[in-house]
Amino acid sequence: MFGVAGTTSTSISVLTIPKASLTAGAPSLTGNKYFADTTAAPSPRLVDSNGFTLHPVYDYSNSSPNVGYLASRFNNSFLQVSTISGAVANPTLTGNRFVQTQTRSMGDINAPQLGANDNIDAGDARFSASPVLVNGKIWGAHSFDDGGKSRTVVYRLDATTNTLEFEGTVPLSNAALWAYYPSIAVNESGAIAIGFSGSDDATYVSTYAIAGQFDGTSVTWGTEQLLQAGLANYSRLDGAGRNRWGDYSALQVDPSDPTRFWTIQEFASATNEWQMRVTELRFNAVPEPSTIV
Repeated sequence: MFGVAGTTSTSISVLTIPKASLTAGAPSLTGNKYFADTTAAPSPRLVDSNGFTLHPVYDYSNSSPNVGYLASRFNNSFLQVSTISGAVANPTLTGNRFVQTQTRSMGDINAPQLGANDNIDAGDARFSASPVLVNGKIWGAHSFDDGGKSRTVVYRLDATTNTLEFEGTVPLSNAALWAYYPSIAVNESGAIAIGFSGSDDATYVSTYAIAGQFDGTSVTWGTEQLLQAGLANYSRLDGAGRNRWGDYSALQVDPSDPTRFWTIQEFASATNEWQMRVTELRFNAVPEPSTIV
């Protein structure tokens, strides 16, 4: 949340709403609780104890029905995890849970694109889409500066113990491609999908996805797939002179079929214009064992 009326401070806020209120015959916000950031002493700022750009963690498997998790990138070397717990109508927000990672920063990365116009602002090292909770494990992905090129890193951590169980860079077969604004989805069989925007000197901003399989310790990645090729050069500068590109990226497991994933990504559809591409990703079904012990 950005300051107005001449102020420059930024802050975060958290709003909880009982699902029963939203799904009632007459939907309402009854029972909501608003956690507002504050700079007034002695109350600590939410942004300090919970991190900047806080994302709710999607709980696909309802593995933690009494606790809701939120996650953010704290700085270049830590993730920050918060929890929402307690009575639905009067929950408690608890922060200050830190998970150390490898040092990964983004800096001022501008991804190249085909054409002579301004490069694409690839954002920073914050989560650009919500992490997910699967069987008690939080999975998240964000961009980072990998030797002057924007790449994607994936994390898996235990939601209860805060133990970092996996951290790795998503490999791309096209070494020239820049990847930015990733989103992630994982099913209960360990199938992983990453959706992202990508471009390079010979490619307009396009949408991509890559799949992987987690075996308990590592991820075997496939080859990135072009979902929608960009069609033109994109240049729309903001007030700070940045050629901003969305920040938007989404991936979800189909609620009725865990072998199907759905991703929504942006691409340059015409000169200085963008559209959204919705793509269904299908995984091979997990084979049944030949015998049951």
